Amino acid sequence: MLVIVGVLLVFVGYVVYYNVHYEEIMDKQGLELVAKIDAFKKEKGRLPENLGELGLKQWSDWGAYKYRGGVFYYEQKRDSTYTLEYLLNFDTNKSYNQETGKWEF
Repeated sequence: MLVIVGVLLVFVGYVVYYNVHYEEIMDKQGLELVAKIDAFKKEKGRLPENLGELGLKQWSDWGAYKYRGGVFYYEQKRDSTYTLEYLLNFDTNKSYNQETGKWEF
């Protein structure tokens, strides 16, 4: 019985820790992607058409790409800017603002 309680406590602790730090983890991973996008643009003189050009695996048919456990959405704009987003929860996205260099709701 004590073993079961211990396993449950470890599991609950992991779930709570992951949920509390999910946004921080995703922001950090997203900034890594921003650096990859910027490096691609510097090297090739253009933005990538999709994150697959950076070597990421496409996760869905609707433009989601997997990066280090997270799922990100990228869209290249006509004015040589882009949108990079991730799903924070079932109804909230966070987007990277290129002008401020910060993540916004």
